[in-house]
Amino acid sequence: MKILPGNGKASGLTLIEVLAILAILAILAALLLPDLLQRRRPYRGLSCASNLKQIGIAYIMWEEDHGGKFPAQIPSAEKGSMEMISSGYACLQFRPLSPYMPRNIWAFACPADKTKFAATNYNPLLEENVSYFANVDATTSNPVNTILAGDRHLLANGRPVKPGLFTFTNYTSMGWTLELHGNQGYHPFGFIGFADGHVQGEWDKDNALTTLFQEQPLISERLTVP
Repeated sequence: MKILPGNGKASGLTLIEVLAILAILAILAALLLPDLLQRRRPYRGLSCASNLKQIGIAYIMWEEDHGGKFPAQIPSAEKGSMEMISSGYACLQFRPLSPYMPRNIWAFACPADKTKFAATNYNPLLEENVSYFANVDATTSNPVNTILAGDRHLLANGRPVKPGLFTFTNYTSMGWTLELHGNQGYHPFGFIGFADGHVQGEWDKDNALTTLFQEQPLISERLTVP
């Protein structure tokens, strides 16, 4: 058996070289990972978008059973919520939808909302169970553009919208705060549900949210904000 000649040197990396490579990789991960996580964070709100989708479907089933009208257009004697508008409570606008969401009543609370908690099937829907505003002036005349509900962390003319009955007009500048889906250093983000059942996510940039509100059928409309 012949023995092939060698050059007498090891061809592998030394321990110091391996440690140096690992240190460089660790530094790169520390620099890049936070940025990647921040960029992905708005998409964690997809469960919130799913909630609004379920709420939108409940609205559609309601209006099909009530002559093409939403709860706020129907008096309480007919199981609507017309008389409840002035209270400003969003939960009272959503309660009529409860029979259409018997197993997912928890969907009125956004998982990103730390001040709210999911409702159960054993108690009536309360304001602390609701993370979404309700548009009490919504109609079925233009369902693709008509806003039904959306994340509560709204801005109006640069100021946070307070809980209660809020009226916007075509001249109101709308946006989001950073409370639910926003990140410092990035544009705030939120979800809107429409009368045809689709849900749309919007960044607070280039007047995107203002444009959505300006496309509403009425010059001014009212929202109950939880």
